[in-house]
Amino acid sequence: MSERENAKKNLEMAGLLDKDSDYGGMIGKAVLKLIDTHFDEGHSGMSHEYSLFIFNKVVRGQALTDKYWDMRKEELDKFAQENMGEPWEDSLVEEMIGKRPND
Repeated sequence: MSERENAKKNLEMAGLLDKDSDYGGMIGKAVLKLIDTHFDEGHSGMSHEYSLFIFNKVVRGQALTDKYWDMRKEELDKFAQENMGEPWEDSLVEEMIGKRPND
């Protein structure tokens, strides 16, 4: 079985493609689209792992560079200051945008 077929079987066996699953099976279908896109790009081996590593960080809003992290931290602190009167606690910042990449 190919990795694509294994992924689909995994989702099926977890019930994520079933009409009675959360969101009527749409989560499983969305994951299949991501899998198709990833494998249609021809990723395997190192590019497979590297692209997934980067995708997972970016899709979660985590910074890849110090410059991006600093920009997001400034935006978050401005929002917090305007809405709560103080900046975010460091642990919450890390949860939202990850650790500063080169710290």
